[in-house]
Amino acid sequence: MLTLNACSEPRTPLSDWKSDCVGRMQLDLPENADIAANSVKTIAALYQGGSQYRKVEFADGQVAGWSEFVYQGSLQISHALTSDDAQLLMSSAKEESERSRKYTVKQGKTPEGEFLEYEFLKVLPHVGVANRINARYSVSLFLDSHWLNQEGFKRGTWVEAKPHFNTLIEGISPRRFGDVPVAPGVCLPYFFIRDDNQPTRHISVTYRLKAHPDITIWLEDANAVGHADWHRKDVNILDPEYRSNEFWTQIRQREQSVKSLWSLPTYRHNHMAGQKGLETFVSIIHKDCSEDFGYYSIAPGDAQSKDDKPDLQLYVIRDARNAKSRGIEPLPKDEFLKMAQAIAASVKRRPTTPN
Repeated sequence: MLTLNACSEPRTPLSDWKSDCVGRMQLDLPENADIAANSVKTIAALYQGGSQYRKVEFADGQVAGWSEFVYQGSLQISHALTSDDAQLLMSSAKEESERSRKYTVKQGKTPEGEFLEYEFLKVLPHVGVANRINARYSVSLFLDSHWLNQEGFKRGTWVEAKPHFNTLIEGISPRRFGDVPVAPGVCLPYFFIRDDNQPTRHISVTYRLKAHPDITIWLEDANAVGHADWHRKDVNILDPEYRSNEFWTQIRQREQSVKSLWSLPTYRHNHMAGQKGLETFVSIIHKDCSEDFGYYSIAPGDAQSKDDKPDLQLYVIRDARNAKSRGIEPLPKDEFLKMAQAIAASVKRRPTTPN
């Protein structure tokens, strides 16, 4: 069990740490946490051909703009559904599937002359709807009060794409917060997908502490990309210092100012999951001149490594307004930093057993 401060007790103890998992990684979090996912409204709109912005938010509507779920295609994952919500999404998924079938029959082939083939796909033993047009498939599943939709992006033939579809159907299972499977696969909000550790992923999850709603925590686990894929003459945009600056620049665009709380050097070396990285600690001044704090850690991966060495990013950000509105005292600066660094130090590869 981690402790924040061996010398003094924080004003509000954060000693009951729990493990959770993101992608192929795990981390420790203080006490219980809310998890950001997609709302019923967002998922239903996608079935209707609405906005492609897959907004991720907490159940009360607070947006978690950095979250993203990509695993062999784009994923949408719901919070717990009522029976009416589930019926709405099931109807929407069936209607979308029927529109796809009619489109295939009407068009016959692509503008390039490729014949279109529609097939209804079985999802047993699960409840859901799935279909494919040639190699591109769509699958919607309802498990343990949560909804998951995957839009497979596999190109080529259905023979090549079908194993990816089968991995989802055969490997998916419900997962509660704090359940860390000891098996190869990826962790998502509310779900785990068992696999052979080969499928690529870009999974980033945002948490909000229940005892301290001023604190949001975001961890991203993604396959490393090669330098050739991101080549620019003027700068190495995979450099951790560049990426740290880029992260805080995006935060600064909606705030009055963002300034390092560490004197030179403003970057400090650290490790996440055994990988060398950098950490930064900043003061965030809002438009109303109130102050909050932010911590960011990045451990770049290696696309050329024989072993999976992913890109890892973590932020911990305090927004005191979210605590004060609930009558809770925000976490003080020093305790915030100790907590953030403890979370970063806890990030590691989730242990697995062989298939």
